Amino acid sequence: TATHQLTRIATHSLDGTVTQPNLHCTLHSLFAIMGAGGDAVLLRKKKAVAPTSEARSSCSLVFWGVFGAVIVLSLTRAFTTGNPNQHVERLFKIMRDGIAGGENVGAFDDIFVGVSGNDQHNAADADVANSFYNMASDFYEYGWGDSFHFGYRHISQGHGQAIQNSQHLLAQKLQVGDMDRVADFGCGIGGPLRGVVRLTGANVTGITINQHQVNRARRITSKMTPYFQERAHYMVQDYLNVDGLEPESFDAVWYMESSLHCENHTDTFKEAFKVLKPGGRLVAFEYVLLDGWDETNPEHQELMRLHLWGNGAARTPTVEEDLQ
Repeated sequence: TATHQLTRIATHSLDGTVTQPNLHCTLHSLFAIMGAGGDAVLLRKKKAVAPTSEARSSCSLVFWGVFGAVIVLSLTRAFTTGNPNQHVERLFKIMRDGIAGGENVGAFDDIFVGVSGNDQHNAADADVANSFYNMASDFYEYGWGDSFHFGYRHISQGHGQAIQNSQHLLAQKLQVGDMDRVADFGCGIGGPLRGVVRLTGANVTGITINQHQVNRARRITSKMTPYFQERAHYMVQDYLNVDGLEPESFDAVWYMESSLHCENHTDTFKEAFKVLKPGGRLVAFEYVLLDGWDETNPEHQELMRLHLWGNGAARTPTVEEDLQ
């Protein structure tokens, strides 16, 4: 998918290495090493004494045992990237259960037909986001983890630490403490929400347009300690039209890269303002265009088109537009 391609580009540019192993090259290299070592040993044995049928049978069992172990290890590494939630059986479950909500991939693709560069699609933002997460949530969790956002890291740190680094920064900016009321606008399946609870003890309510995400977030939290269950809550809400959160009742609100699903960020920021207490804090991790964006550059146009389509996103604002 476009999301996967852009993610791989971003990963490569951050640390200069490709983290996903090439299965064919891995197997080829391992078999070459095994073959060279095995041949050398057998040649030396032939010079000394001819192997018996029992020895040949034993060698054959060892070879096929190692061969099987290499296959299993290589396939496991090919389908995993260190995400603690990533198990091959989850991938099989996705394939068995199908797309949440019976979503039609073709119908979703049609929304972006004719969209080029940073153009806005013609569908309702909430509908696009809901359809996208019906299709993408399980794959995101399998391939990326339960936190659907990017992270930053030192070259020696892995993906999981990068995600934690971003959540630590978020918690610092929120400036909340134990049982302070906080809202996560666009909570996904609750990874960042649970991260903030873990770091601050805040009482957090997450909202998302997608019922499948709320169901998954609740299942994950139901297996956690009472401490988390008392502080982590999820509900279906449209962050462009919030109806169900008390006005002026929250100490802080955050967006973790979730505002990319609406064209006019001011519309959702107004909804956040309504539920914030006077003096409350709004923290947003945003997708914006930088000065290097060139709308006349065909490569820029194509990459942006893939981003919007591959993330179910609305057009990306400039920094100036985002701060209006």
